[in-house]
Amino acid sequence: MKKSTQENEVMFRMGCPIWWHFHGFKMHLERLDLDKKLIVISNGDVARISITKISGVFQGNHGWCAEWEITQNKLYNEGVKGKIRLTDDGLKIAFGLSQRLNEPGKFLCERFGADVADQGKYIRWEDCLNIPGPGNGLDGDPNISICIDKEMKSAVQQLLEQSGG
Repeated sequence: MKKSTQENEVMFRMGCPIWWHFHGFKMHLERLDLDKKLIVISNGDVARISITKISGVFQGNHGWCAEWEITQNKLYNEGVKGKIRLTDDGLKIAFGLSQRLNEPGKFLCERFGADVADQGKYIRWEDCLNIPGPGNGLDGDPNISICIDKEMKSAVQQLLEQSGG
C-alpha cells in the first residue's frame, strides 16, 4: 500500500485514492471571472462546480460558495446538487495552495488516507480533491472529484488575491 505525504494509508484504484472518481481527470477550468469573483470547473455537461465570493449582505456572511451539480443519468434527468461555504483558508487548503491540516478533518485523513480534509467540505490527497467528502469513487457517487491542475490553482490564487483573501 502506498502512503500519502503525511504517512496515512491510502487505498488506490488506477493510481488515485479509492474514494475519488477517475472522471476527476476530465475536469478543467471553464471560466475565471475576476469581476464577478467566479470560477467554474467542469467536464462538459456531466459535472460542474462554480465557486463564487459570498457578498456580505448580513454581518459575518463572508467566504466562498462552492455549488456543484453532477448529472448521473441524462435520460431520466437524475443527478445530485450540493452547496458548501468555504473560508479563504478553506479554499486555499482544498486547492493545494496551503497544506495546513484542519484539526476537525484530522480523523478523515486518518480514516480514508488524505493530506487534508474538513468534514462536510472537502478531502484531498495530493491533487485528488473530493467535495464535500470521500465517496465510493464509482458512478453514482454524489461527490464531485477534481484533479487539480496548475491552471485551477492559478485561478483560485488570482481570485483570492483580487478579493483580498
